[in-house]
Amino acid sequence: MPNQTTRQDRLLAILVLIIGVVVGYLYYAQVASTNVSIFPPLKADGNDSLAKFKNVNLNFQIFDSTNFKSLKTFGEVPVPTGQPGKPDIFGSF
Repeated sequence: MPNQTTRQDRLLAILVLIIGVVVGYLYYAQVASTNVSIFPPLKADGNDSLAKFKNVNLNFQIFDSTNFKSLKTFGEVPVPTGQPGKPDIFGSF
């Protein structure tokens, strides 16, 4: 006969699992039912939201400045290949 704590632990695990499934289903149902679009719809007159970028001017004079020309690359280029990071302490098992 299992003791009381084992039965309570098993019941609690099953209850958490059931609640997780229900909450997951409700969340999925809510997300699946919404029609969310990351792109705004086009206006009826054909004037979309990109029209405001029509007269954008880019200033490339920054590439001619002395500050930009004085930038230097530090370190080895290209980066040498090898084993990156720390060794896996659990890899030997």
